[in-house]
Amino acid sequence: MTVTQEQTGKDWKSISLARQNETNNAIPKSHRLSPVVIESLQDPRNLISILEKCGILSQRELEITSTPSTTKLLADIRNRVYTAVEVTVAFCKRASIAHQLVGNSFTRRLRFLVNCADHCRPIVSPRFSTTLPWPGHRS
Repeated sequence: MTVTQEQTGKDWKSISLARQNETNNAIPKSHRLSPVVIESLQDPRNLISILEKCGILSQRELEITSTPSTTKLLADIRNRVYTAVEVTVAFCKRASIAHQLVGNSFTRRLRFLVNCADHCRPIVSPRFSTTLPWPGHRS
């Protein structure tokens, strides 16, 4: 059954705007870009520099999210250079920044991802392994 505009009382624009607002409000306040930062963008085709200038990512988080190799990143987690939670939060912050700059593709899974990484820490840490199956993994 298709819901018509008369049944909902809303057109697609108001539904879209409501969904965008809901998605944007899901970004934690500490991960939000200030209007000053957004307005200061000089070249909208090159947004990488905003990661360093916006103040959301710490130097350590910039280091984590700039690691060129996932193999190296996994080795650093295994060797306790970084924790899984720390890596997850760093990438979620980076995704939050990207979402605010380029669109509404960011999902509301930030809290879920952090909780998942936190939940898996006791499983991974005692064995120093980064290759264990995740919850729900089927062998």
